[in-house]
Amino acid sequence: MAGVDGLKTGHLSVSGYGLTASGVRDGVRRIVVINGLGSVNARAREAERMMRTAYSAFDIKTVSADTLDLPALEVWMGATPTVAVGFDGPITVSGHKRAMESASVRIEYDGPLEAPIEAGAVVGDLVIDIEGKAPIRMPLTAQEDVAAVGFVGRALEGLRLMIEGA
Repeated sequence: MAGVDGLKTGHLSVSGYGLTASGVRDGVRRIVVINGLGSVNARAREAERMMRTAYSAFDIKTVSADTLDLPALEVWMGATPTVAVGFDGPITVSGHKRAMESASVRIEYDGPLEAPIEAGAVVGDLVIDIEGKAPIRMPLTAQEDVAAVGFVGRALEGLRLMIEGA
């Protein structure tokens, strides 16, 4: 099959005919592993079918802080009301094309975050949900320092909470 550049076949009476193959098409590598087939011909047919399916039915996406519009997270008792967040990346995710079309990204954190916050501190998780896969979790980190408000700021916040009844 065009593009296949790695291949190992095998046979054991206990497990049947098997194969591990890899190939590159349009710069994307796919790896197929099969075992338990009844003949050399069945192995060849199944290997070709699976490699074609790997390229036609599955997709790979790269997710980075640049490709997502990450919201700033709310900060309580901070010199600024929000903090920018990011994550180490980029990361590559893969899945069936239909599942990838309905994939979702969400942020989980206990907020508002309490100041002070140091740049680089883990403040939550970025969670990628793809049907049929366990959620993919990436730690979200503060991209800047946020100092705590001083005495006057704390007093004003206390007054605001008393007025609002919180």
